[in-house]
Amino acid sequence: MDNILKVGDQVTWRGAWGKDAPCVATVAHITVTIGPYQKGGEEVKQISHDTLRQGLAVIDLDNGHWAYAKQVAPYGNDPQEWHNV
Repeated sequence: MDNILKVGDQVTWRGAWGKDAPCVATVAHITVTIGPYQKGGEEVKQISHDTLRQGLAVIDLDNGHWAYAKQVAPYGNDPQEWHNV
């Protein structure tokens, strides 16, 4: 398993700022931000899991939603648990 999240990868996502139950979605776009819980920045094709854990991204999903980095985790992981490691 690599430590990269790429456009097209499946992720586990929690809507409502992390309060909803986890569900599966596919990454449509990734934007790297200059700080956690910020919008706007540079669109990229992939980010490291470290960048995701630091909260430095906004992820657009194939289900029409977007999420802050802390709301998503690599597929099969609960974002609430994965980000608290």
